Amino acid sequence: MSATTRYAIPREHGAWGMLLFPMAASALLTRTATPLHAAAFGAALAAFVAREALVILARQRWVWRQPRPEADAARRTLPLAAFVLLLSGLALASVVPVAWLAGLLLGGLVLGGVATYAAVRGKQRSPAVQLLGAAGLSAAALLPWLASGREPFAATVWLLILAHTVHSTGGVLTVHARLETLRGRKSAQPERVERRLAWAWQPVQAVAAIGLGGWLAAGLALPAVAHAADLLRLDDSRLLAQPLRRVGLRELSLSALQSASAVVGLWSTSGGPVPQ
Repeated sequence: MSATTRYAIPREHGAWGMLLFPMAASALLTRTATPLHAAAFGAALAAFVAREALVILARQRWVWRQPRPEADAARRTLPLAAFVLLLSGLALASVVPVAWLAGLLLGGLVLGGVATYAAVRGKQRSPAVQLLGAAGLSAAALLPWLASGREPFAATVWLLILAHTVHSTGGVLTVHARLETLRGRKSAQPERVERRLAWAWQPVQAVAAIGLGGWLAAGLALPAVAHAADLLRLDDSRLLAQPLRRVGLRELSLSALQSASAVVGLWSTSGGPVPQ
């Protein structure tokens, strides 16, 4: 976050994609347009921004030695995010079962707590923390679905969450493998742990694609091919010289492609009646 930013807004393009693409796909698959979709997006965005503010405030309290402008921005942001979250939650409670709202809120609190603890310990960039966050962001697809009065256990929304989680995991592991290689360029014995993890995920993603079939498979397979190509070229200095911003934007494009494919693949199963 820039020191001149008035509010604490997350800057990671990939994280925004992991949150917004599953939610947008879910909203489209409901085949409805309801004001409660706005409440669903408001709740998810408020929780996402609040987590960023809490992380900054925790780092100001336990890590940073001097006051930083980011902490002032976080103090301005947190009450606003809490207010939006409260209003959105009250609106959603008119349709969404309270148990599901409470479960999603609890999940968000757990993820926020993990992210805050990891930031204080200097492990906010660890693969485990980011993979947990990616799964949690994919699960936000439940909000627009439930806001439309849809059945919580419908296969459509859970297949959507599964496809996004599998894809996001591959993207996170591949990016970490690249970062590990960058860190080890001057080492006589560079580490290959994260590279091996990224390679190990490739057959998992292939099995998931085969199991899902159709457009869901295509949405997983095409990014997987791009990631495998990156892993094969990790020792190529030209690949490593690419700016990380460019890498992030490419991952965002792959996520958009995967999400669009998921909508096409699940469209035929998403037209069931809305419970009354």
